[in-house]
Order: sequence, then C-alpha cells, then structure tokens
Amino acid sequence: MKKVCFSASRISDLLSGGTGKTRMNYIFELAERSIGIDNSVTTAAMLHGINSEKDALDVLFSHLGNGYYNSDGQGSQLFFPINEYVGATPDAIGDEWVGDAKCNYYIHTYFEQVDKLPKNYYDQIQCQMLSLKVDKGYLINYLTKPETYG
Repeated sequence: MKKVCFSASRISDLLSGGTGKTRMNYIFELAERSIGIDNSVTTAAMLHGINSEKDALDVLFSHLGNGYYNSDGQGSQLFFPINEYVGATPDAIGDEWVGDAKCNYYIHTYFEQVDKLPKNYYDQIQCQMLSLKVDKGYLINYLTKPETYG
C-alpha cells in the first residue's frame, strides 16, 4: 500500500464545514491513491498553469532577490512534511519564505482572485509556511494569454 498524505493545496477540503461531503471526497480520493487508483484529470487550464509557473516565479524572484524553484530535478516538487499525515509542496522556497504561483487561464478568474483571494489559498500558503518553518508566504497571481489562443 502506498503512503499518502494530506497536502497543503487541498487542506481547505479537509477543513471544510457543511455536510462533510467535500472532506470525505478528499479522504476517499487519497484512499484510492494509496491502493494505486488514480483518477486524476488534466485540463487545458492545468497545463497552462504548469507551462506558466516558471515565468510567474521568475517575477517573484526578481522582486524578492533570492529563492529557488522547488524541484527534485526530475519534474516533480519536493514534499515537506509537517507530520506523518500532512505536508506541502510549495512552488518556490527562499531563506525565510515560501511562494506559490497561480497562473489563471481565464481573465475573469484572474480579476476575481485579485478582488478577493479565495480562502483556500490562504490555507495553502499557511500550511506551506508551517512545513518549512518560515514566517512569510507569497502568492503570485500571474496572467498570460493561454497557449491555445495563439
């Protein structure tokens, strides 16, 4: 059985209130992953985010003057555990900070997030800060034209 942990990017799913359906869906998804079932979906918006992330982080590095991409050198990010159950994979790491890039695919979602940042992003950054024991976390909202638009 594969060891799986709760991640910072989905921590708000685990902490969600209401009927608990969101929380249970996340727990079942991890349970499936632990036995080798992966129902991941990749969308054009997700690919755009992957393709734009480095450029977004370069902007962050230019403002902060230091930092590096969180990479294992093989196309994945390093996982930093908080404990045996939860951890984080920040996009960027500095001496005293973590950073995450959100590369919107649609202009309207970019403006929505600039006007009111979703609470789950706060939860994610705070979890990343906890995992690396730093006092600062940065989130960059980055907007570029999607590749499919030419």
